Order: sequence, then C-alpha cells, then structure tokens
Amino acid sequence: MIIENIKITSFGRLQNASFEFGDGLNIIEGENEAGKSTLAAFIRYMLYGFPGRASSTELVEKKKRISWQSATAAGSMTVRVGTKRYRIERSTVATTGAHDRETYRETSSIIDTETGEAVHPGVAAGDLFLGVPEDVFVNTAFVGQVGTPRVGDGVAEAIENLLFSGDENVNAQRAMDKLDALRRSLLYKNGKGGEIFDLTRQEAELADRLITAQEKNAAILQGESELEELHRQLDEVGRELAAVTAEERRARNIILAEAFTRLHEAEATLREADEALADMEGMPAYLLQDSDLAELRVRRTAASEAAERARAASAERERLEQTVALADEERELLDRAEREGGTDALKNRASAARRASVGGFCLAALGVLLAVLGGVLALLSPDFFANFFFGFVAAWVLAVLLLACGLAVSLPAHLRLCRIHTAYRVGGSAEFARRLASLISARETLANYRSDVTAARATEAAAISDYNRSLAELDTVVHRFGTRLPEEDIFPFLDGLLTDAARVLMRKKDYEATRVSSNGIIEELRRHLGDSNEEEILATLPPANARPRASEVHPEELRARMEFYREQERALEEKRRDLDRTVTAERARAENPAELSEMLSSVRRDLTAAREQYDACVLAYEAIEGAGERLRRDISPRLGSFTGRMMDCLTDGRYTSVGVASDLALALNTGDATRSVDYLSAGTQDLTYLSLRMALIDLLYRKEKPPVCFDESFAHQDDKRASRMMELLLILSGENGQQNFVFTCHGREYRLAAEIAKSPSAVTRVSLAAL
Repeated sequence: MIIENIKITSFGRLQNASFEFGDGLNIIEGENEAGKSTLAAFIRYMLYGFPGRASSTELVEKKKRISWQSATAAGSMTVRVGTKRYRIERSTVATTGAHDRETYRETSSIIDTETGEAVHPGVAAGDLFLGVPEDVFVNTAFVGQVGTPRVGDGVAEAIENLLFSGDENVNAQRAMDKLDALRRSLLYKNGKGGEIFDLTRQEAELADRLITAQEKNAAILQGESELEELHRQLDEVGRELAAVTAEERRARNIILAEAFTRLHEAEATLREADEALADMEGMPAYLLQDSDLAELRVRRTAASEAAERARAASAERERLEQTVALADEERELLDRAEREGGTDALKNRASAARRASVGGFCLAALGVLLAVLGGVLALLSPDFFANFFFGFVAAWVLAVLLLACGLAVSLPAHLRLCRIHTAYRVGGSAEFARRLASLISARETLANYRSDVTAARATEAAAISDYNRSLAELDTVVHRFGTRLPEEDIFPFLDGLLTDAARVLMRKKDYEATRVSSNGIIEELRRHLGDSNEEEILATLPPANARPRASEVHPEELRARMEFYREQERALEEKRRDLDRTVTAERARAENPAELSEMLSSVRRDLTAAREQYDACVLAYEAIEGAGERLRRDISPRLGSFTGRMMDCLTDGRYTSVGVASDLALALNTGDATRSVDYLSAGTQDLTYLSLRMALIDLLYRKEKPPVCFDESFAHQDDKRASRMMELLLILSGENGQQNFVFTCHGREYRLAAEIAKSPSAVTRVSLAAL
C-alpha cells in the first residue's frame, strides 16, 4: 500500500495542511513541535481510528488530537493498493452528553476514487488493506521515538494466530472449545482456576509451610547473613557514590571556572570597544551616518560634473573668441561699407554714378554727331551751307554745348565710379557686383559669429553659476564633517575627506558590533553562571595551568554514573528493608510440621485423582497444541534469519546472528558469547528491534506492505549506522515496494539518503514549519 497524499482539516497542531509523498523513502523534517509526531499519528488514525482497547490511552490520544477550537479531528488520505486508488476519510467530533460528560462521534469511509462510491462500510482501512489489526501494525510498522522500537506484549500470540488461521483471534484453542469446557472444570486455561489449580495451590501452600517450619532456623540464619552482606554492599556503593559525586562537582566547577574566564574576556573586549568609541566621539565623522557619506559622494559628483561643464563652456567661448570670422581685407571693406551707409547705399551710389556717366557720354556723343553731320553737309553742299550758315553755326554751337554738358556730367560721375571701384579694389562693374555680394555674405557670417560668441558667453556664465551653486551645497555638507571647502584642490580634499570619514564610520561600526556580540556573550554566560561564586569555585580547583580544560571533562557521564549508584543504593536499601521484614516475620511465625505433613498427604491424594481425569483431556489438547508449537518453531528461525541479515548490513558484520525467542525476545551472537539485546548499548538495541520489525513486516503483511513510520527512531545511531539504515530503507523501497516515512528534526537523514540514492526521485523531502 502506498500513501500518495494527505489532507488534514484539523488534527492536533496541524490545521488545513496538505502533503504529497513519493513511493519510496520520504524524509519529513521539522523542528521540535512542528507536528512530525502529529503527522505520524494521523496516518495511524486514518488506518484504524483512535486507540480503542485501553480507555485511558484512547482518552489521552483524543484530547491531544482533537482541536480545541473546532472540537474536531478530521482529514483524508489517498492510498494506492495494487493498481487501484482509494481515499480514506475519517472524522471525530467531541460533543457534550448528559451530565456534561464529553462523548465522541467518529465516522469513516473508504471511497473508490475511480467510481466515487464508498466501499467496505464498517471496516477499518488498516484491516482491509494490510490484513492486520491495529496492535500488530503499531508494534511492527509504526516505530516510535528512540528507546521505543520494541515489540509490544501479545504480538507473538497474534503472529502465531495470523499465520495459523489468517485471523489473530481464531487459533487452535477454538478447535478445542469442547475439550476446554471439560478441562476448565479441572484446570482453567490460564492455570489459575479449577479443581486441580485449587488442590495444587493447597499442596504448594502446605508444602511451603512445611518446608518453612522445618527450615525456619536455617532460613533465619541465612536471612541474617544476607542482611550483613547487604549492609556491606550499601557501604561500598555509598563510597563509590561519594567519590563520583565529588568528581562530578569538580568537573562542573572546571566548566564554571572556564565560563568565568570567558566572561572576563568578553567584559574586557566590551570595555575596549566602549573606550575606543569614547575616544572616537571627538572625531568629526563620529556622529555622521552612512547617509551623510552617500550625500557627500553625490554632491562631490555633482560639483565635479558642474566644474567640467564650466571648463567646457569657457573653452568653447575662448575658441570662438579666438576664431577669425572674416579675412582682414573683407573685414576692412565691410567696415568701410558700414561707415558709408551699408551695402545697399553703396550699391545705389555706384548705380547712380554709372547712370550719370552713361548719360553724359550719350550727350557728348550726340554733340559730336551733330558737329560731324554739320561738317559733312558743309563739305558736300557748300550752297546749302551758305544758305543756312547760321543754321550750321547754331547746330555746331548746340553740338559743342551737348558735348560740353555730356563731358561735364559723365566725367565727374565716371570719376566717382572709379573712386568707388578703387576703394573696394575692383576693376569693373561686374567685379564690383560680385564684391557687393561677397560683402553681404560676410556681413551675415559676422552676425552669426557674434551671435555664437554671445551664446557661448551666456552658457559659460550659467555653467559657472551652476558650479558655484554646487560648491555652496557641497560646502554645506562638508560643514557637517567639521571642516570647510579649501580655495584650491577641492576634489583631492573631498576624496581624502571621504576616505577618512569612511574609515572612522567603519571603525565605529566594528566597535559597535563588538559591543553587541560581547553583550550577548556576557548575558548568556551570566544566565549560565547564575548565582555561582567565582572565588569559592576557584578555591576548590588547582591553578588553571594544572587542571584539565572544560572540553576534557564530561560531567554528564559522571551524573549518569551517580544515578547508577543511586539506583543501586535504592535497590539494595529496598532489598534490605524487605529482607529485614521477612526475617522479623519468620521469627514470629511457628507451625507444627506433623500436622502440616498429614494435611499435605490428604491433598495430594485428591490431586492425583483429579489429574488422572485431567490427563484424558490433555492428550487431545496436546495433539492440537503441537501443531501450533511446530509453527512457532518455524517462525523463530525465519525471523532470526531476516533480522540477522539486516543487522549484518547495519553493523558492518559485527552482529550477524540473531536469536528470536517465541515471545520475540532477542539475543545477539557477539563472537565470544550470546547475549541478550538488553545488555547492549541503546543504539544497538534500537537497531536490533528495528530489524525485528522489518522481519515481522516481511512475515506478516501478505496482502500489502504497510507504510512504515520512523518517528525520530535513529537518534541513537551514529552517521555510519544511520547511513546503512537509509541504504536498507532504499533497498526495501525498491525491492519490496515498501513505502517508508522518516520523521526527524535534523537534516542528516535526508543528506545521507540523497548521497546513497541513485535517483533523485527515490527520496522525497517534506518540510514542516515550526508551529
């Protein structure tokens, strides 16, 4: 049977919890009181309900597991049996009945998850799926905490009955019911009733009384001798107890003395830290915090960036101011044009001079033309000239006037135009037009240059203002450090200030941490020391260099020896008191041996007759009983073989042979002798009984292998044996399909199992948070 998941509605300390498990080894980890034992108890509760055989046990278990708030214990568990899955649901509700008596109502069901129908009503899931009753399950597959893995009383009989008839309550006795009816009239099954029992008791009583009467003096003498021996043993045990008590007190004082030494060292460390912090109080950075350092770094970075921007703006302004926007000739001509009214006025003046010069030349040319025409006409037609002499004279005069006016207009205008061309270093109008276009372009270039210079100067002024503001803010922060910004080398100064302040704060933190840790150590040691007086303790011990260290003494072992001697002393004292009372009573008691002998003979005759009648029943009874005895003889070797194989693996071959008695008592072959497991260490006892439980599981569970729970069962085992146990559980999980649950408050079991497991899925880890 495999438990796949658990859902707890309410059970003890666990409320509304869900858990998923693997088919193999499951490690459930949690701190103390996290609910590990509660989860293990829930598995048992799902299979069988609350214990129902011992009313006190049942009541205690119910009160522990039923929630005080909801008055309910409830949940479900999904299991896989073969290829089918079932969901087990169970709940227990506490109610108040008549006379305020608390009663409990429990309901349970087994649901086939495939069909959703309830099956096998009224049958406990453990009985149905595992085929064993609750007490067998608890004493085999439900392993408690360390020191409790032993198999409980009555399990041996249940094993025999299960193997004999398949039912723990149906055994050979039921086949002998009729024989028992007759035999019980002579002798009860338990041997404590019937005629033979009564006669045997009378015979034993009379025989004891006769022997007592005959040997009274001898018994009294023997008792007195034993009393003397007990007194001697008590004296010897007292001396041993006193010696061990003194040794334990000395070991305890050594531990306390070393604790005082650690206390003084911690106090000295605390004083040193306090003194160092007191010395540092005068340092400027002592009262500062990490936030002040962070702000100083931010302000330093901001100032550095502002300084860089100011330097860049100044460099750009200087570059622009040193840049030559125009050639000297262009600058000179542009300045000349600006002085003369600008390029537009210069262009208008040149155009006007050019028009006047052309007009004057045109008038002069017209006068020349008139004079030439007059001369040509005079030569060609003298008559016409003679007739129009005054007309020709007038024409020549007009020609002269036109020529004079044209020259008077054109020559000054031409001279003005030449002066303009000469002034602006051009040879003609076309070149002058190009020079004007060049001057217009130069004017635009100069304007742009001047605009760039103005913008650069504004940028420089803003950057310098931002830098000065950053320095002012930085100076405010620096003032917290007890200083002011220097005039020069500001940033190296800031770097040094940051380094020094960080070093002071780091030292302050170190000393404060030392104070906290030293105070914690001092408080812990003072709690441990309590009201112990150091001077009184040191007075009982040799000097420190002449006594062992605290790690070399073991007071817990000495206390265990002290308890051993106290137990011996109590046992011997109790035995002495009992023997003293017995001897006193024997002295006061006196009977007649002759009368006792006659009474004994009469009883023996009646007993012989009753036994002859009883023998006929015994013959048939023994025939059936022999079959059961042979079965027991077959069981013990099988259990011993399985247990021995497990112990061989768990102890590296140290114990290979285990004997299992019919009552499941165990004995181990140690090589030189066979010893009862009770004489071995607690860890070895735990391993042996764990091995026996595994053998019983292999023997008894024929339907399905049970989920095996180990609740802190390996605490007595060292890492090596615990590792072997994890290895065997993994083997059982793989070969037998046995699901194992290991509940532990340590991480050791999972680490060991994970190292051994070949597949990560072979080990499932479940963590429980502390409640």
